[in-house]
Amino acid sequence: VIGPGGLDLCGRWIHAGTTVGCFLQTSHLNKDVYGTHAREFRPKRWVEVSEEHVKSMEREELWFGSGKHVCLGQHVARMKARGINLHALGGRLS
Repeated sequence: VIGPGGLDLCGRWIHAGTTVGCFLQTSHLNKDVYGTHAREFRPKRWVEVSEEHVKSMEREELWFGSGKHVCLGQHVARMKARGINLHALGGRLS
């Protein structure tokens, strides 16, 4: 909910009291962050880029929520996903 005084968001004025949401798929398919193949399942994208770029991709992750609404099982899910990705890469990280 936008606070008192409103908010200029990317050149669009949002009035105070307006509820703003985010369509997660839009964020997770951002080609500026995930590359031109953002719509494809490509686990290698995480090892083909610089550490700085990986951090950029991690900042965009909204799969598990955040703050007081964060998923309590996210650490287990991330651990399993890393194992699946490693298997998909043939057990290699490089």
